[in-house]
Amino acid sequence: MANRSFKSVNAIQQDVIIFACKATIGAGTAVTLTNGMGASASWASAVLTVTMDDKYNALLGFSVAPVVAGAGRTLISAVDSAINTTGVVTLTFDGALAEADAFSLVFVLKNSSVTP
Repeated sequence: MANRSFKSVNAIQQDVIIFACKATIGAGTAVTLTNGMGASASWASAVLTVTMDDKYNALLGFSVAPVVAGAGRTLISAVDSAINTTGVVTLTFDGALAEADAFSLVFVLKNSSVTP
């Protein structure tokens, strides 16, 4: 977990990680993650794919809120079936994303498979 310093979180479950950032859709498949150290993202049509640099045991919860989104795009599903093997969370929206759309993302993750 180089280049990252984790802070304590008051939680009932042990080893909870909160990842929060702003995702801004760019040209091609590019996505800029502001304050998103520890992850990268890409997009195609109505799907935003966030890939964590580390793998986590589970996605405990998430929040996705539009900051700038045309045509009232809203999240319709989130799939984390590969979070513990590939670090990927796939977000599907109700309409095609467009350049300059932006979303606030918050993922609550269960402990990382990477040990100190």
